[in-house]
Amino acid sequence: MTNTDEVTDELNLVPILIWDEPSGDQNAGPRYEPQARLLWPRFRTKIDTMELEDLKEKYARIQQQVNALVAQNVSANGWGVSEVMVRLGISAKGGLGFIAEAGVEAAIEVTFSRSAT
Repeated sequence: MTNTDEVTDELNLVPILIWDEPSGDQNAGPRYEPQARLLWPRFRTKIDTMELEDLKEKYARIQQQVNALVAQNVSANGWGVSEVMVRLGISAKGGLGFIAEAGVEAAIEVTFSRSAT
């Protein structure tokens, strides 16, 4: 294998940072108030990779779904959608999807603005 082949192979792999909770006693370590426990490093990280083509296919699928969602833009009383922001994340298993937040099923931000007329 030549250096060019190695570079091409590396460009076709997307690195993924995976947070891995260590096994064992999750309460090990110094005793803190529950809200401060977030400061105690309980997670390890490791790097994995996924194929760029696989990521492209998953992104294209989600982009089509978001396009279908925003195609239903309806204006009312001079207000309409001016911007839609979607947060995506890559799971440890290589899936691509919406980033969920506490109490929220999917992270989609919609900005409304009044039309100029």
